[in-house]
Amino acid sequence: MTTTSLSVRFLVAALLISLIGACTSTTNTTIRKKEVLEETDKTYNSLVVLAATGNMVYRNAIEKALAEELLQRNFRVFRFQDGDLPWDDKDALRETVAEQAEEIGADGVLVVSFVRKEDQDDYVSMQVIQEPIVTGVGAHAHTYMRTTVQPGYYETRKTYVLETTLFDAESEEAVWRLYSDTVNPRSVEDGAHHFAVAVAAVLEEDIKHSE
Repeated sequence: MTTTSLSVRFLVAALLISLIGACTSTTNTTIRKKEVLEETDKTYNSLVVLAATGNMVYRNAIEKALAEELLQRNFRVFRFQDGDLPWDDKDALRETVAEQAEEIGADGVLVVSFVRKEDQDDYVSMQVIQEPIVTGVGAHAHTYMRTTVQPGYYETRKTYVLETTLFDAESEEAVWRLYSDTVNPRSVEDGAHHFAVAVAAVLEEDIKHSE
């Protein structure tokens, strides 16, 4: 094997190591807090999911992802067809949601609301990468380590705090609530997916429904 091919192989290995280190900021969703607001033996087999935002891109992404995850957990799921809900009038919005839930025959309404966005600058420490370099051939070959220093830098961690509340369709009272943190989503769809997986898993454990 030639000196050139050895050097290339070692260089590729070093680049892969550095890329792996650079890709550690992946999307994840954690549960910040959950509350069972009303003890009940009622089963919630059918749910309406609603993302409380007038932004249709966000709304569609969240509702679609949450519906998919809940369907996999044997819930029956519905989404509101009306894209122009009265967001600025809370009483009118509540009445509209209640009427549509009754028409559908849903047991509950699962509402997702944006709470806040938190930005935090995290310092990524300096990295020292040692790269083996082979010189010479045969009996004259020897290896030395080339050292490359990647300076430290700041990386902004973006956290989106969402509130998910389950309302009983008949009484219109909140029976369950969860606060979640979704960190560094790569896109709206990516964040919605990770959020939905985490929330649906907890809802499945806490809320009675048909298996």
